[in-house]
Amino acid sequence: MRKDERDEMTEKKDRVELVVSASPHIRKGATVERIMYAIALCLFPAIGASVYWHGLRILPIVAVSVIGAILAEYIAMKLMKKRFYMDGSALVTGLVLGLMMPPYLSYSQLWLPFIGSVFAIAIVKQAFGGLGQNIWSPAAGGFLFCMLSWEGILKKSWVPVVTEATPLSYLNSWELPVGITQIDYLWNLFLGGPEIYGAIGEASVLALLMGGIILICLGYIDWRIPLSFIGTTGLLLFLVSQNGVLTLSHLFAGGLFLGAFFIATERATSPLTGWGKVLFGIGCGALVFVIRIFASATEGVAYSIILMNTFTPLIDRFLKTRPFGEMRKKG
Repeated sequence: MRKDERDEMTEKKDRVELVVSASPHIRKGATVERIMYAIALCLFPAIGASVYWHGLRILPIVAVSVIGAILAEYIAMKLMKKRFYMDGSALVTGLVLGLMMPPYLSYSQLWLPFIGSVFAIAIVKQAFGGLGQNIWSPAAGGFLFCMLSWEGILKKSWVPVVTEATPLSYLNSWELPVGITQIDYLWNLFLGGPEIYGAIGEASVLALLMGGIILICLGYIDWRIPLSFIGTTGLLLFLVSQNGVLTLSHLFAGGLFLGAFFIATERATSPLTGWGKVLFGIGCGALVFVIRIFASATEGVAYSIILMNTFTPLIDRFLKTRPFGEMRKKG
């Protein structure tokens, strides 16, 4: 082999070829489908706890909610001439909305979670362009649509009989039910109990906490939002009540943990930066405190999340991620 050929081969061997491609360059392997189905699986402990305490009556409610969400997704995609495929997002919306429904809806009222899911997918999600382009959380939007349209039906379905009361109705007056100690009531709220009435997903805080921690460990949701959300609510409640047990009872009652871990953490409707997520969670917690204590509404989680979703673009605008290598000007 000639010397010039040998040199050319050596040059080719030592040459480093650069491939220009779009970011991200380091991929974690997490797809939309994997994240959505993981979230759905992490909701099953809460569904199981609700079946244990409320019976099998809750399964048709959740099932109808899921069917409505998937059917609305299919029809919307067909009308927009897009290919329909099960990425799991409609399933998650249906499950979360189903868990926000009251457990004592009659079979003749199953149209309500169905319509709520259709509204959540068709109006709140697909009308804005579909997955990743929606401004508000579909599940929270669908629930508020039902609450504002059929409040009477929902209020009568939280408890088995009208004379009973939900935990928040006791705690909003800073009182506990007669005949039960504070610690016992606190444990019942955390673990679940037959006398704890509320939404389907409020049957056990422990079940929601288990699912939320798994998602955080997998990296599918950011810990900053639930921590700042629940922490802000608890701090403000403690400053008013000056009672630790009553504050914890207020945190465990209602849909705070469901909202903090499974609704407020939606990637499309929450801020992009770390400090943005903290500010988002603080805003949600402050709004829940104001609505629960000073407003006429018993629960405020869905309202607070929808309101803070509206401010997400503003938060992202003022708390931008600085480009790599950019230096801040002194002075």
